[in-house]
Amino acid sequence: RKRARSLERLLKSGKLPESARAQKENELAELLQQAQRTKRVEREKLNSRKYHGVKFFERRKLERRIESLKRKLGDGSSGGGEAERLEEQLRTAEHDRLYVLHFPRNKKYLSLFPSSDADNEAVAKLRKKIRDRIVRQAEAGK
Repeated sequence: RKRARSLERLLKSGKLPESARAQKENELAELLQQAQRTKRVEREKLNSRKYHGVKFFERRKLERRIESLKRKLGDGSSGGGEAERLEEQLRTAEHDRLYVLHFPRNKKYLSLFPSSDADNEAVAKLRKKIRDRIVRQAEAGK
């Protein structure tokens, strides 16, 4: 960042020949990209540490729910309508698990089971948008 700032000052002075100016502008662009990458990585590390516990507990809760639903489906004692409902719940739980596992690391994690802000429509809408994108990508094999 310091190097980028000094290059900006040098370029503003206007005392460079054209060949050197082009070289310094390229170097400045590269330094700015590198600073941006570094900032993104730092934000991802911070979010990974910050939301690790929440994501862990939500993942475990969903894995237990998936196992329970698979057991209920495996029993075969449920009727036709009941089996369809259980399969839909299983699909939803698996999509929720994908959401927890593949949530974008550069964003603040939006909990599936919030203790507060459960009624906030904007958060619910954003959570649904991110979840739908993750499910689409998973179905496409990405």
